[in-house]
Amino acid sequence: MVNELGKLIKKYRKENKLTQFEFAGLVGISEYYVGAIERGSKVPGRDTLIKLSNQLDVPTEQLLNYESNYELKIESDIIYTEICSLNSQQKEFILDSLKRMY
Repeated sequence: MVNELGKLIKKYRKENKLTQFEFAGLVGISEYYVGAIERGSKVPGRDTLIKLSNQLDVPTEQLLNYESNYELKIESDIIYTEICSLNSQQKEFILDSLKRMY
């Protein structure tokens, strides 16, 4: 997740046509720290993450949920494919099992 977070921050920073130095100045951190975040070797704290997202005009949730949403979609696709390969009786069993869980 850290690596994806860094990639997103870099992507949005570049879309805003900001160098690491300029962006760091706007956020109030060092350009070395920005570089480390973008490489995924440092994890920004909550307050810094909020400053980063505010400066980029991107919701913090969007930065944090990227990887988990991506992984969830992959898992959902795998589950869907597996369920489609089942016969009608197996599908009904799965559906009944899920209904009992909720």
